[in-house]
Amino acid sequence: MLPRIAVIGVPSDWRPNRVAARINDDLDLPENDPDEVISKYKFGDRNSTTCTWVIECKPNIRNIILNRKKLYLGWSACPVRDHVRILRCFKCQGFGHMASVCKNKAACSRCTGEHDTKDCTNNGRPSCINCIRAKVNEEECFHEACDNKCVTYNRRLQAHINNTDYGQ
Repeated sequence: MLPRIAVIGVPSDWRPNRVAARINDDLDLPENDPDEVISKYKFGDRNSTTCTWVIECKPNIRNIILNRKKLYLGWSACPVRDHVRILRCFKCQGFGHMASVCKNKAACSRCTGEHDTKDCTNNGRPSCINCIRAKVNEEECFHEACDNKCVTYNRRLQAHINNTDYGQ
C-alpha cells in the first residue's frame, strides 16, 4: 500500500488532475510519469475557500514532500502531513467500511446495544463493542467505540501503518 499525504489549504475549486499536476510542477517531477502523485479525495468545510486534499505517492516522493513541510500550489503555501485513516462505520461501529454500505446490525458506540448511538438512553459506564468483539481484557473495554484511545482501533491503525510502504 502506498503512503498518503494530507495537503492542507488547497483552493476548494481545484479538480483532482489540477492538484496532482501542480504538485508535480512544484516538485519538478518528470512529466512522463503522471502516476507519481495521485489525488485521492478532498475533505473540509463545503463553505470554505480552501480544503484538504489527500494524495497518494511513492515513498521517495513522500519523503521529499514531508521534508519540505509545505507545497507551493498557485498562490498558496500548503502545509503537508502524513494521512493515515481507518474507516469506522457509524452503524455497526466496525472498521473498514461506512454506514452507507453496512449490512450489519446496528450497534451503539456507547453501550453496545442494538440501536443507533443517537437513540441511546444509557447514561452508565460506556463499553466498546469493538474491544468486546476482539476479546480484549474487560478492563480495557470501558470507553466508547469512537474513542481514539481504543485498543482495538489502535491495533488496526498500527496494522495499516505496518502495511504501508514508506520505503524504509
